[in-house]
Amino acid sequence: MNTGRIGTAGWLKSLCAIVGLTATVASAETIVVYGASGRVGEVIVAEALQRGHDVIGVSRNPDSLAIEAPNFSAVQGDVTSLESMLEIIAGVDAVVITVRGLGPGNTPEEAVTSIAAETFVEATGVLGQEAPRVIQVGGGTTLRVNGEYGFDNPEIEPGTPQHANAFGHWQAIEAYAAADGLQWAVLTPPPGAMSPAAPGERTGDYRLGGEDVLYDATGDSTITMADFAVAVLDEAEAAQSLNRRAAVGPPE
Repeated sequence: MNTGRIGTAGWLKSLCAIVGLTATVASAETIVVYGASGRVGEVIVAEALQRGHDVIGVSRNPDSLAIEAPNFSAVQGDVTSLESMLEIIAGVDAVVITVRGLGPGNTPEEAVTSIAAETFVEATGVLGQEAPRVIQVGGGTTLRVNGEYGFDNPEIEPGTPQHANAFGHWQAIEAYAAADGLQWAVLTPPPGAMSPAAPGERTGDYRLGGEDVLYDATGDSTITMADFAVAVLDEAEAAQSLNRRAAVGPPE
């Protein structure tokens, strides 16, 4: 569990400032971000660029990625296509998947989150030891509150978008957990409109848990998008939740 953690890049820059050195953070590492034009994806891209990573932003419409940075490139890609994914992720260090979307039947199997995980697992089988690590953004309904998973709510009925979304996220976790030979993490923010939908300043503080929603001393589970992005980039750099799902929440 990680309590009150400051982002790796921020810590290193502070240390270098004390000793009078210039910090170069992760300048040689390349990170692919699927869903880079989304609300969460764009914040993750910004955090990665601030740390000095080379970032490849993937979107069905790369023209929407109007980011001017020498270490950023926008490409057209489909997270549900094995051929497309192999063209983009070969040779990179880490892949971040922050996508959503449902099929016409509103089934978990049609959820983009589920298909994306299955596609990455298949890509890993092709790339073997050269496959990058993957961090996928999970859904809050897959976390427990008072011992019960959010998707067990009887109001979430099969055939509804809520059901497809919740169980699509769950099937993504299961796909990674059942696979051999890959390095993965699913980082899950609190459910509802709290995080990572919550705006706010970047503090660099967050906490990692397991299957349960995390609360601070006041009973609040909110974490801002910026601090959630810090957790994602820390995971990309340090693999602190390797091969498991981790809840992300505020410090105690």
